[in-house]
Amino acid sequence: MIVGALAYLFLWPVPVDPEPVQPPAPPPLDGPLAPNDRLAAVELLPAGHGPEAVFVDSAGRVYTGLSDGRIRRAEPGGAFEDLVDTGGRPLEMIFDAEGRLVVADAERGLLRIDLDTDPPALETLAGPRLLNFADALDLAPDGSIYVTDASAVFGMEEYALDALDHGPNGRLFRIVPGSGRAEIVVDSLRFANGVSLTHDRRSVLVVETWRYRVLEYAIAGPDSGQTRVFAGNLPGFPDNITRDDRGGYWVGLTNGPKARRNYDFMLPRPWIRRIVARLPAWVSKAVQRPQGFAVRLDAEGRITESVQDLSGTYFAHTSHALERDGVLYLGSLHGRAIGRLDYRNAHQP
Repeated sequence: MIVGALAYLFLWPVPVDPEPVQPPAPPPLDGPLAPNDRLAAVELLPAGHGPEAVFVDSAGRVYTGLSDGRIRRAEPGGAFEDLVDTGGRPLEMIFDAEGRLVVADAERGLLRIDLDTDPPALETLAGPRLLNFADALDLAPDGSIYVTDASAVFGMEEYALDALDHGPNGRLFRIVPGSGRAEIVVDSLRFANGVSLTHDRRSVLVVETWRYRVLEYAIAGPDSGQTRVFAGNLPGFPDNITRDDRGGYWVGLTNGPKARRNYDFMLPRPWIRRIVARLPAWVSKAVQRPQGFAVRLDAEGRITESVQDLSGTYFAHTSHALERDGVLYLGSLHGRAIGRLDYRNAHQP
């Protein structure tokens, strides 16, 4: 019995081929990263399981997608109501210039939905053959869509395996609707996650989760086509990135410093990562140590502010942070509610 268990843990084939990685020392939790409990003031807006990303329109209506495939909307001060079921796993979404909802769906690819028809008309712009794990997106002024394929190898239900593999499986695509054009503009990413154009629309920011950083890909100017590190060595696992109203960006950390310490311990030890890959999925989730954490970056990629719940009591797994008119809206990969924080009162100068 014991011999069989040991043989399984050390010898059973696994779909990962990890190599040793030496992570950077984590940043000290001081200055703008000093522990705080600002998320204790969060208001919870019940939405359903897994509201990973948030979108707020000009009328103040809040949109989110759930793990069961539904996209829901809440009027200001109202409850969430169903809009459409994609039949997949909708993540980040945004409206295009014609008022249609463009959605990164982890199972169905890049979708466009006309909510003005009855029932809503759903169109596939790029299916799962191209985008194995469509994760996040943003729209450029010319109508092209920048969308991440988080992993070309593993799907959303297998993201923990992608973390253990730590392979160059992620890609950033540029897709031009109606033209048939789809090109990879940045590849070999260690889990390609959140996407945001910069405020001047001359670059695209893309999150590389397993390397705790945000990259900047230039799309205009003398550096066009080049990639550089915009913000490195973040304190946890960065997920989505959004522009705020003050010239900066918010990044949600779906897992915080505690989970990062566990991952940093495993990275130089491939044999441990192989063992963990052989364990049931609930074991990996058990060591994630839920916390709430989001950071704000300025125009140069420097961390200027953070909101935290290091106990994971009030709001954990902050996969998305979106600031609108002094209010911070928060998504949660594993939660059941959108967070709403009056940031004007929670903010400390």
